[in-house]
Amino acid sequence: MTSDGYYEQTSAAEFMHNLPRFGHTSEFSKLASSNQAEQTDYVIGVFAISFFILSLFFFWAISILTCKCMGHGRTSIFSGQRARVVVASSSPSSDDDNNNNKGHRITT
Repeated sequence: MTSDGYYEQTSAAEFMHNLPRFGHTSEFSKLASSNQAEQTDYVIGVFAISFFILSLFFFWAISILTCKCMGHGRTSIFSGQRARVVVASSSPSSDDDNNNNKGHRITT
């Protein structure tokens, strides 16, 4: 509240007020209106933005699950596994003879 007793709109309230309602009203007072059409218009606007955000979440979740199911070989780090680093040895040794000089696979 301001010093003269009026409500001062916060940035969060202003952000929520300015969200797109897909052509429907964003005035909260319409919910208390005696006109059924105005009430319905406000509620449809609230549901529209809610379903839009929910659809973004479902798209994100399906993308993560798809990458996880495809595995590390096809999607690399997007599969949720650590990156595999292959370190090639510069000089042959007795250990390298066992690995056919192909380097060592190290998971970090």
